[in-house]
Amino acid sequence: MTNRFRVSGTLARRLEELGLAPIAVLRQAGLPIRLFEQSKIWITTEEMFALYNAIAEISGDPAIGLKLASEQRIALYTRFFRDALDRMARYKRLTCPEEIRIVKHGNECAVQFVWLLADRAEPATLIDACFAWIVAIGRRGIGRSVTPKRVEFKRPESKRRIYENHFACPVRFGARHNTLLFRNEDLAQPFLTHNPDLLEMVAPQLDLELKQQLAHESLKEQVKGILKKFLAGQRPRLENVAVELRVSTRTLQRRLLAERITFQNLAEEARRELAQHYLLQPSLELNETAYLLGYEDPNSFFRAFHRWEGTSPGGFPVRAMEARGRQPFAPLHHLFYAVKEMPRGELLGPLEHIVILALVRLKENAYGMTVRREIEERTGRNISIGAVYATLERLESKGYISSFTGEPTAERGGRAKRLFRIEADGERALRASHEAVRKMTLGLKSGWGTL
Repeated sequence: MTNRFRVSGTLARRLEELGLAPIAVLRQAGLPIRLFEQSKIWITTEEMFALYNAIAEISGDPAIGLKLASEQRIALYTRFFRDALDRMARYKRLTCPEEIRIVKHGNECAVQFVWLLADRAEPATLIDACFAWIVAIGRRGIGRSVTPKRVEFKRPESKRRIYENHFACPVRFGARHNTLLFRNEDLAQPFLTHNPDLLEMVAPQLDLELKQQLAHESLKEQVKGILKKFLAGQRPRLENVAVELRVSTRTLQRRLLAERITFQNLAEEARRELAQHYLLQPSLELNETAYLLGYEDPNSFFRAFHRWEGTSPGGFPVRAMEARGRQPFAPLHHLFYAVKEMPRGELLGPLEHIVILALVRLKENAYGMTVRREIEERTGRNISIGAVYATLERLESKGYISSFTGEPTAERGGRAKRLFRIEADGERALRASHEAVRKMTLGLKSGWGTL
């Protein structure tokens, strides 16, 4: 059993759908505001409780926990409802300090959630989300509105009608334990979503992933992982990493020295590994890659990369593809020199172009999250919030857009949003880019068959 919880990467989006600003929730909880940007999100029991308390406080909605519930695909592939519960209980025991206890009493079965490392009562919002999650899986799998026999809460009576309407069963307050009770015959119901082939394919992979998650990362890998998240447009410092690891700067420095590791070398390794990844993404321009790696200009990136790999950034994708036995795409070295020699601000990069268009569409409601949502909904392109903010910062540094602090809003717990608007230089750059595209496509046949 690990001592931390893995938080689903979809939680931030679910909060947004419910009208809650993820950053406001994280601030209220006292958690790092970049937490949801991590590829794998791990938090302690105390932090989990703080997170769900913050969700309740920011939302002000007594039913918010019920609305946070989501399905779990692996559970839906099982044969019976009870099989789904057993499988989920097993994964819980392996992956976090939490248990799903399933106890049969006569003709009914009790389901309880227990947080093994808790030193205080669990948040009501978290209990609501867990119970609603179990019921949602049962209803989705069985294909009808299966209802618990009874729901029991330890808390004093509050909003009884909300819970009775949601669970469609009697609700008891002031109970000894938080318990969800089902009839045995309901747990024996077959799942219409049962898929033995998918279960056979998915379950072994999940078991392997569980083993990997249980293996503790070295300090070196933890630090490099954090550095990679902070690199875009800046040079992260030791104290930034210490905050994310929840240790003092002095403690982190002492641990690095004990392992004969220097912070500077780790930062260099993090940049090199990220550079190799970014250069294989055709959607990223080389100046964008340089910015995402924390370099102020492409020339510095060019020199560093040549020192690491003995080749230019433009030549690396070709070499990497050939090493893997794949057909390389068109060489990119000419693109690098075009970026280097092009007068600053003459044309917008692809991502800059899309972001500015999003600002134009959003008008007075343009901030990080809405820009990201607008781009994803209109283009179908998945884009990280980090990439959005990196692009907004770059556009502002060029004078194409400006930012200002809006009025405090209830959805952000009384905090204000940082809003963005396009400036005259940005409008000129947008028109110039549109005109360049128009001229380049002028006269091409339908389907661009001449290319």
